[in-house]
Amino acid sequence: MTVDEKARLVEAYHFLYNERLFTLFDRCHEALWRIFERSGDLVNLLNLFRRSSFIWRLNGREAQESKYLSKLMKNVRDIIAMGITHSNRDGVYFVVRVTVVTGTALSDLALGKPSERSD
Repeated sequence: MTVDEKARLVEAYHFLYNERLFTLFDRCHEALWRIFERSGDLVNLLNLFRRSSFIWRLNGREAQESKYLSKLMKNVRDIIAMGITHSNRDGVYFVVRVTVVTGTALSDLALGKPSERSD
């Protein structure tokens, strides 16, 4: 994918975010997620997660949030090592959502401790 194509996909994401066109929004989110995941771009994955999570939760679509939160948690050690869990809003949001959704502190998950919630 070219830089221009990626920029257009980001523009489409913002449009769909604002218009709440959920089916297309989810497809666009998934495409951006794959791009950022393949390139190891954790900063943009965290930003994408924060923005999408907010919309999903507002519309009772917590399962979508949980799906992507689980994907991010596979990289929890890398995210902590980057130092962004306390230095920017995307990192802080991730920490809060992990704690709320799993019932376990992010630092405990990084150490391999199981989450408290099993639902």
